[in-house]
Amino acid sequence: MLAMYYALLEILSNQEPKSQYVICTDSVSSLQTINHRYPSNPIARQISDIRYQLAKSNKKVKCVYIPSHTNIEGNDLADESEKEAASSPELQPQNIPICEVLISDMKSKIRNLYVEHWKSNEANKIPFITELWKKILSHRREET
Repeated sequence: MLAMYYALLEILSNQEPKSQYVICTDSVSSLQTINHRYPSNPIARQISDIRYQLAKSNKKVKCVYIPSHTNIEGNDLADESEKEAASSPELQPQNIPICEVLISDMKSKIRNLYVEHWKSNEANKIPFITELWKKILSHRREET
């Protein structure tokens, strides 16, 4: 799905007059996820936003499922090249940056869990209200 995200970003940034694009994938689950009306996956939400921007720009993108490893010309060569590159001693691990949308989504979920926990635990509210009430009363005494 991340590859689809980056492909859509590339299409969005492309200034050519071309208006129709095709993204091919062998991931049925990615296609199902991005086609949900309100996807819960943060990357799928970003994909949805980009697709909307592309539609406004009159750029049509069709995502097509292609079965993997089934008599597709060049597929064996691509697999062989991938295996060769993966086993290469020169290959260095790369740090993959975490998308800001993932971080934002995690913070939001943590905050929501905390609020729900706080709301569900009555013991949390009484000390807070008691302390607040004491401050209000002491402030009122100082005023009179």
